[in-house]
Amino acid sequence: AMLSMENATNLTKQLLTFAKGGDPIKETLSIREVLIEMAQFSLHGSNIRLQTNIDHDLWLIEADKGQLSQVIGNLIINAQQAMPMGGVIILAANNIETTQGNYVKITIQDEGEGIDPDHLEQVFDPYFSTKEKGSGLGLASTHSIIHKHNGTINVESIPGQGTTFIIHLPAAQNEAVTTTNHS
Repeated sequence: AMLSMENATNLTKQLLTFAKGGDPIKETLSIREVLIEMAQFSLHGSNIRLQTNIDHDLWLIEADKGQLSQVIGNLIINAQQAMPMGGVIILAANNIETTQGNYVKITIQDEGEGIDPDHLEQVFDPYFSTKEKGSGLGLASTHSIIHKHNGTINVESIPGQGTTFIIHLPAAQNEAVTTTNHS
């Protein structure tokens, strides 16, 4: 009963985020702890091993902690579901300097069945799902949240070998200025 209630609550949150747009209430925060806590929570009791490679000196970002937790939860759960026999999920995060600015790059990689190349273009479309019991809202709301944080999300996949989601979130302004001044 508790699991059903939790699933219903999560689906409702995703529907609301997707339907209303769910503008983020941003605060300056370190995402390191959010990443680790949400990944561990999402994998609790599963046969999946979490491997982390997260820089200790990640830049701060301007983000809605609840929405970002939803993003990480969605991606970790998708990765877990892609590996019913178990496996490893690699969660990585590091600082990236580009000509467009400074970003925190988050990567979630699984060893699952991968995504059919014909479906790669559609994974972020609302209501698109290849899962029997999928709503097609997890990745659509994830894409919406990242976009509202002025970030990007991309997916790479090789059928039979796994899938990798790559997120870039802008570093907080003071982080970008601090970094530029030290260069």
